[in-house]
Amino acid sequence: MTSCDKASITVVSYNCRGYNAVKRNYVNNLLSTADILCLQEHWLSESQLSILGTINDNFTYAGVSGFDSSKILQGRPYGGCAIMWRCALSVRVDIMPTSSRRVFAIRISNNDWQLLLLCVYMPYEGDDTRTDCF
Repeated sequence: MTSCDKASITVVSYNCRGYNAVKRNYVNNLLSTADILCLQEHWLSESQLSILGTINDNFTYAGVSGFDSSKILQGRPYGGCAIMWRCALSVRVDIMPTSSRRVFAIRISNNDWQLLLLCVYMPYEGDDTRTDCF
C-alpha cells in the first residue's frame, strides 16, 4: 500500500531488545510488510537515532532515547522508542510532546482523518518471588 486513500494502514510493533547490525535485516523485513513500525527498547542514544534512517530508504523515522546520554551511562544502554513510517503515505506527521523517555507519540493526518500513535516501552518492574501471575 502506498497511499492512505486505501482502506487500511498496516502497523507493526517490535521490541528490539537492542537494535544492532544483526537485527537490521529483521527490521527491514518487518518494514516490507508495514506502513508504520513502532520500535521499543532500541537502546540507541540521541546521537545514534539517525541509524534508523539508514535501514530502508522508503521510510522515515522519529524517536527518543531511553536514557540521558549527557550523563555517564553505567551498564548497557536501555529503553527507547521510535516510530518509522512509509514516505509514500500521503499524510502529515507531527511529533507530539511527551515528558517520558518511555513514550513516543506522533499524530498522522490527512484532509479526512487523524490518527494518534503511541509507542510505549513498559519494562517489567516487580518482585520476582510473586507466584500469582496472571
